[in-house]
Parts: sequence; structure tokens; C-alpha cells
Amino acid sequence: MNHFSKIAVAAAGIMLVAADTPGQRSGRFAPTDGGLVGITKAVIDLGGASPPQAADFDVFANFTARDFGTTRSLGLVKIVTPTRGIKIRDVVAENGYRFLDVGAKGALVDASIERVRATGLIRSFARIRGDSHDIVIRDVDATFSAQPAERPHLPGGIQIDGTAHDILIERVAIRGAKMRVEKGKYTNGDGFSTERNNAGIVFRDTAADDNSDGGYDLKSTATRLENVRAARNGRNYRFWGTGEATTITSENPSSAHIWTGQGANWRIGKLIVRSTTRAPVIRLEGQGVLRIDDYDIRVPAGTPMVIDESKGMAKIDWGRRGPPPGL
Repeated sequence: MNHFSKIAVAAAGIMLVAADTPGQRSGRFAPTDGGLVGITKAVIDLGGASPPQAADFDVFANFTARDFGTTRSLGLVKIVTPTRGIKIRDVVAENGYRFLDVGAKGALVDASIERVRATGLIRSFARIRGDSHDIVIRDVDATFSAQPAERPHLPGGIQIDGTAHDILIERVAIRGAKMRVEKGKYTNGDGFSTERNNAGIVFRDTAADDNSDGGYDLKSTATRLENVRAARNGRNYRFWGTGEATTITSENPSSAHIWTGQGANWRIGKLIVRSTTRAPVIRLEGQGVLRIDDYDIRVPAGTPMVIDESKGMAKIDWGRRGPPPGL
């Protein structure tokens, strides 16, 4: 059964497609005060169901959305005012700008996004802002368009900003957030990112692959990584804020496996590194502390273990095991 509710749409409405009916059927929802906005020009496949009527449900499930926006203002689901209890699950999203956008004046509270497969993304899978909290994002597979993004569209898989806190991201894979390289300009493109005013973000069994900047770019406090992986990003892990990790795995970055910036204070239970290139294992910039209790590092001979660009302000503690041989 397909439940759609609390939807306000722009004048053109949302295009609906029923799989068992030739051609397309369109439906328009009357605006309500729920704060949830379904952006126009999306094609939604209801799998044979009739176009739903606006009703006081909070579950959005079992549908396919295609071609949901190609400009910076468009996405599939946009939260414009504080909204509680929304559940989005069992969705296929194809070719769109952004799947979920929580506006700066909105907030998403006590919500879940589960079992979503997104392909052909342009800007992001989700941008979560405002004082959003108590959110679960679980079992999501999100892949970007093969065409690298161009300015001003800076790509990022899951972007957490504002004062958002207490969010669980579990069994989520982000792939291919890439920008076209321009001489003299920074190349963005993170798998997962958090900002300074975020706290209590947990990543569990997640993966960030083939993104042009950071796999995990984390400025938040009290961040936790549990059995996570990053492969073939610019810098697989970018640590700025504070946090702890159980086991993290890093494979074949182009610039560094771990990078630390100003204010970083992180403890890693076990660091697993695999590489066929000589990208440095750790690159230090700015004042910070990195503690690594255990490690399993397999890299080509001659790979720099640590490059310290912090002018001595950063510290690495290798725990009871001590530093790797040859350091």
C-alpha cells in the first residue's frame, strides 16, 4: 500500500504513473500545513496503485521516483518547517538532483529513511539541516551520475549541517560524488560530511567509495564510526572534530588514507589499510590528537607512513603497540 501525506506541492503538481495503466496519470495534492514538500516534475511510479489523496499519514513507501529535478532548487522530498515522525521506505529513485532536503528553517525529528536505492544523483542523496535529530538512515545505496558535477553544484552523498544531532547512519553506501577538476579551484565531493555544530552522529557499517574529495569529512563532535570503509576517494578519512572509531578500513586513496585538520581529536580502535599506491597513510595539518590502538597496514615499500604539515602541533599516539616498523 502506498501512503502519501502532509504534501504541499508547487502549482504544477506531481506527475504520477501507474504501472498497469497505459500512459501517464497526473494527480495534484492540496497544500497542507505539514511542512513536507514534494517537488514538481518528478515521475512517481505507484506500481498499479491509484494516485493517493492528501491524508494525515506519515509513511511514504513502495514507489519509484524518476527525473526529480535538475536545478539547485529541486529535489524529491523537501522539509521546509519542523516535521516529526516521517517514515520513508522501500523507494527506488532514479536520476535526480537530491533525494531529501531539510531546509535551514526546517527540521526533521524522530524520522526514518530506510531501504532506498538511488542512482543518477547530481547534488546529494540527503542534506539535513536545522535542529534535526533522532533520525535513522538505514539500508541505502546511493550512486551519483557518471557525469562529474560542475560549479555551483557541489556534490555530497549525505551532508549534515545546521545544529543537527543524534543521527544514526547504518548500512549506507555512497558512491561517485565527483566534481570536474578545474585548475586553481578546490575539488569538492564527499561521501559523508558533518559540520562544527553537529553532534552525536553515528556511522555503522557504511561505505564511501570513488568520491573526489573526502570519503568521510567529519567536523562534528562526539562522532562515532563502527566498522566503516572508504575506498578510492581523494582522502578517505578527513578528521576535524572529535570522535572515536571501532574498526575503520581504508583502501587506495589518491591523496591520503587519514587526514587530520585543526581541532581533530580522534581515537581509532583498529586501522586497516590496504593500498597499491604510495599515498601517505596519515597526513597531519593543524593542531590535533590522533590515537590508534591497533593497526593492520599493508602498503607498497616506500609509502610515507606519516607526513606532518602541522609544524609539530599535531600528535599521534600509537597506543601500547607502538608505531609501525620503520616509522
